[in-house]
Amino acid sequence: MKKLIYSIIGLLMFAGCEDDYKTDITIPMSGIYLSSPAEGATMDLNDESKDSYEFTWDKASEQGSVLIFSTTKDLVKQVTVEAGTGTNYSIRPAIINLLFSHLGIKAGNEKTLYWTVKDQNNLTAAASEVRTLRIKRMESSLTSPEDMASCQLLANATQTKIKFEWDTSIVGKDTECKLLFSLDPEMNNSVELPVTGHGSISATHEEVEQTIEKLAIKRYQTNILYWNVRSNTDQEFVSRAANVLYMNDMMRLVDKRGDETITYPVVRVTFSDGTSQVWTAQNLNTTRYPDGTEIEAEYYRYAPESLGEDWIKAIGTYYSFVIRDRIIPKGWRIPTEAEWNYLFSEAGKNGGYNVLKDPVYYYKDPTGQEHLNEWGLSFTSAGTWNLDRDAIELAQEKFYFMAADLGDPATWNDPWRALIHDNSETLWVSWAKGTVMRYIYAE
Repeated sequence: MKKLIYSIIGLLMFAGCEDDYKTDITIPMSGIYLSSPAEGATMDLNDESKDSYEFTWDKASEQGSVLIFSTTKDLVKQVTVEAGTGTNYSIRPAIINLLFSHLGIKAGNEKTLYWTVKDQNNLTAAASEVRTLRIKRMESSLTSPEDMASCQLLANATQTKIKFEWDTSIVGKDTECKLLFSLDPEMNNSVELPVTGHGSISATHEEVEQTIEKLAIKRYQTNILYWNVRSNTDQEFVSRAANVLYMNDMMRLVDKRGDETITYPVVRVTFSDGTSQVWTAQNLNTTRYPDGTEIEAEYYRYAPESLGEDWIKAIGTYYSFVIRDRIIPKGWRIPTEAEWNYLFSEAGKNGGYNVLKDPVYYYKDPTGQEHLNEWGLSFTSAGTWNLDRDAIELAQEKFYFMAADLGDPATWNDPWRALIHDNSETLWVSWAKGTVMRYIYAE
């Protein structure tokens, strides 16, 4: 009974104090109201009579407005368009078709979307008005790979084929067509595959790689490409809308130096803070400068023949500190001392340093070692080019390397030129005449 009385008294006290705790909360609003399209309007992008779609609102912005489309009313998943400083914005069908693909809507599919407009400098404000829009994306005559498919080009299986197919009822089954790729949904500045076909074209990963390299793709990451087919008869595209293809180029470095071409595997290493870097996954193994001229004999060495051909190939070539900055592959750079430290620090958190080490060419006997080469970097225990004896000094279970900011190649008298990892938590600075070389892609 006492507990019941205390509870009633507590409720009365809370009710009596309720007015004292009232707080006015003001939610900042965008202050922009929409004019057209109307609430619940439909937009069929297959309507070929439409050259553009116009969106209008009531208030101009000196800083510029942003047109927002989303699959949810809270606008969490969204795509945006910078809409200028006026009160209207027109979008061509191919462009708005692309925007809707970024919301996960496949070719020919329908979806109810939400749209609004906000001030460029006030995007965190709540939308004063959000409208629905029933849309249908353009249908595609391209059947395979389907719209919004993903593709990873394989550096270790370059002759694997991709089959591109289209609906021949549009142009006729006997019409010869070409396959084109572009970074633009309207297929401007496109590049052609060097093969043609009737209803389908099969191309190897190598052929696709060499074709898309002619575009300004971003290397070693996912690119949004567009592909379409063009009739050789009338030079018209088979499909009004190009298909979206999420394409990853090959994880390799093709290093051309004069008439010499060497291909090295590369890997993207993702760290615990979410950042990532692309590293070469094999030691440099050339005797030429990037311009194709021969490296002077006194500036490089090979591993001892006693190791055998496989070990020598895995280790690569030792380079003198003097030419460190003159042999870097185009588009790459030497890791800094801080980057080497961070790499090994991160590796220590993920199954120990073994995640960096080649399963064959690091430990003399890898029996019992776990997590070997899980990051794919294939580090070898190559040792170093000894400064005093001018000879290669092998070191089992140790890795020597150069850093971009350690020592000055112009100051040959400075012997402190290499870093060494000996499975401890610290990277040591070591005397060396030279080491093997690794690189980071200059993104």
